[in-house]
Amino acid sequence: LILVDPWHDGCRWFRQFCLTHGLNGMAVDTVVEDIDANCYHPDVVVCAEVLEHVLDPHSLLEKLVRMHPEGIIVTVPIARPEPDAEELRVIAAGAVQEHVRRVTSQDLTLWSNDLGYKITIERVVGQQGTWQYLIAVLEPSHE
Repeated sequence: LILVDPWHDGCRWFRQFCLTHGLNGMAVDTVVEDIDANCYHPDVVVCAEVLEHVLDPHSLLEKLVRMHPEGIIVTVPIARPEPDAEELRVIAAGAVQEHVRRVTSQDLTLWSNDLGYKITIERVVGQQGTWQYLIAVLEPSHE
């Protein structure tokens, strides 16, 4: 398991989680755009709630499919509840970077096709007032 997270507390939590559960994992304290795709060869790549925070999601997806050419899983939020007081405090403290873009299913399809991957997208809707997500699986297109 590899976690890439610029938030040091997140990396510290992940390292402890892996130790506690006997998992072979490592945390990389950096922003995901700076990761060297040639240095990591994970069994699975899950890009969860990242694309909406980066300026060039297409380049990031390209890097991720180089890390794992067999395919990747992507999740992006499409609707969110109003932030509660704790979330507002964390955002104000600078611990969470706000979204810089909205990612749509059309974006994911365009980027996937451009990379030569087919895509399956599912919309996941929680109870009223909770997050809603797109979950996308990108797989090599064998056409």
